[in-house]
Amino acid sequence: MTRINLESPEKEHLAELLKASIQSQLKALAIGIEKTKKKIQGFETQFQMPSVQFHQEYLKGNMGDAEAVMEWAGEIETLRKLERDYVLLIEAEVC
Repeated sequence: MTRINLESPEKEHLAELLKASIQSQLKALAIGIEKTKKKIQGFETQFQMPSVQFHQEYLKGNMGDAEAVMEWAGEIETLRKLERDYVLLIEAEVC
């Protein structure tokens, strides 16, 4: 867990503002995660391959460099970043 310690004459008010901002960002991240997952599902359907297998083959250089391949790889990386950011924020504690 990450703790965010505040030092301010307005500590309580600032804490509430930060908590509200974190909640807002969590909602935005959740929306981004869902949209990205839908895009990835589209690629899985198009290529008839699960993303795990695709990514392994992509990293080996076996998927070529077609635009759709690059987009799929990018969406996988985007999903990882969004999920990482979501976990970091959900575990944050404002003190």
